[in-house]
Amino acid sequence: MTLNKGVERVFQREIQEANERHDEQVVAAMLKNNELADKIVKYFGWPPERVMSFAKQIGVTTLTL
Repeated sequence: MTLNKGVERVFQREIQEANERHDEQVVAAMLKNNELADKIVKYFGWPPERVMSFAKQIGVTTLTL
């Protein structure tokens, strides 16, 4: 096992959480810029219900599909 693979294995959860936070930041920016919710579903693999729930959580009240 290479050093990089070992480090990745040890920090797998932290890496995954950081990736999820990054995705949420990008999705929030997309929603605030009135991007189509379908793009988020397509590119991030989020179900529509999650997009709607997340939009409400960040204060976005209007979604375009």
